[in-house]
Amino acid sequence: MRPATYKTLAVGGLLVAAVCLLVWQQHRVRVLEARNAEIDAELEARAGVTARLEERVQRVPKPGADQAELERLRAAELDLRQEVARLRGQLGARLRAEAEHDARAQVAAMADRSPPESGALGGMTQIKAFLPAGGEKPAGP
Repeated sequence: MRPATYKTLAVGGLLVAAVCLLVWQQHRVRVLEARNAEIDAELEARAGVTARLEERVQRVPKPGADQAELERLRAAELDLRQEVARLRGQLGARLRAEAEHDARAQVAAMADRSPPESGALGGMTQIKAFLPAGGEKPAGP
């Protein structure tokens, strides 16, 4: 073989190698472009989600408003507790007054039914004399 044939084969081999390199590079470019498109689509989807989340965050009331509402509710609770305590006191006083009134009426009825100084309830008139009249409290030690 002649040296020109070697040169032709060498140039041909280099051309084949160059074409193969270009084909391989073109393939890599297409693969990387496809991957880049996937990443871009994913970023757009995440950007949409991020935008929706930011809108939701902006709609959430600020902590300062919640703190003021909490203070208002605490004050209202304190007022209600005081009112309940006052009403319980009134109820207790009224129940005691009614029980005392019923007891007085019962003692008076028993004293009116029994003859003075006779029977088992003979001393009822004496007990009645010691009970204060009306809503007065007995004077005691």
